[in-house]
Amino acid sequence: MRKCLVRYFIFQKVVKWCSISNHNLTRKGFSNLRTLIFGIFRLAKKRHYISYSITEIVNDIEISRKSFRKVIKEDDEQVFMLDEIPKITGYLEQNQDMLNLGILLLFKTGLRIGELAALKNCDIQGNVIHVNRTEICYEEENGEKVYEVRNFPKTEAGIRDVVIPSNCKWILKKIKLLNPFGEYVFMNNGERIRTYVFRNRLATVCKHSNVKQKSPHKIRKTYGSILLDDGLAESLIVSQMGHTDIKTTKEHYYKNRRNADQIMSELDKVTAL
Repeated sequence: MRKCLVRYFIFQKVVKWCSISNHNLTRKGFSNLRTLIFGIFRLAKKRHYISYSITEIVNDIEISRKSFRKVIKEDDEQVFMLDEIPKITGYLEQNQDMLNLGILLLFKTGLRIGELAALKNCDIQGNVIHVNRTEICYEEENGEKVYEVRNFPKTEAGIRDVVIPSNCKWILKKIKLLNPFGEYVFMNNGERIRTYVFRNRLATVCKHSNVKQKSPHKIRKTYGSILLDDGLAESLIVSQMGHTDIKTTKEHYYKNRRNADQIMSELDKVTAL
């Protein structure tokens, strides 16, 4: 009886799930929902409530891209603009502590926030940062969040050596002075500093700098945009970003960082217009 009820439940929910337009889902929202449903039914199979795989059902569902709600974000929501960077980096330099220096390092390296939080002192040699691990977050069955270090980064291409500019080496030296003996680069009272602590601090820094609030990932997009704007070799950009190819960087990380007045000023220089 229990198995019949579960099968009926699956049929009803999957049919509803297919009606994406009714729920006004984005592609990302759909992906998150898909992950949630997969987890629920994998647990059901593990506990022998069902005997088949939810993957078999889901893979047969054809969904048009037109079904998804498209999210349009302005560039100033995606990156830190040209006039914002001096404000926020200036604030970070004037208020140096472990967290602010960590955020400043993000601006100079384009590291993912999970990579930053998982850095060990042994990963840094001179002005080269060897990236080979990241922080992950998951929930226990009791709902408690767990933050732990995974000994490989987000992607295979994420294993890389990130070079920091020579005029920014002082940041690494100052961080080392604040935590000379710790296993991890960023520690407080003997404990590794988690990603959410950096996120919360960045929100505070944006507020004090009178800059639109953005996430640490927007710093990474800003870094990628700066490298592309400055015309660096594509192979170098891919290496610094930890991407598999330049297409990823250009399609998902390259944003305009100029406001309307700055764009007009650039266009005024074009003699053919």
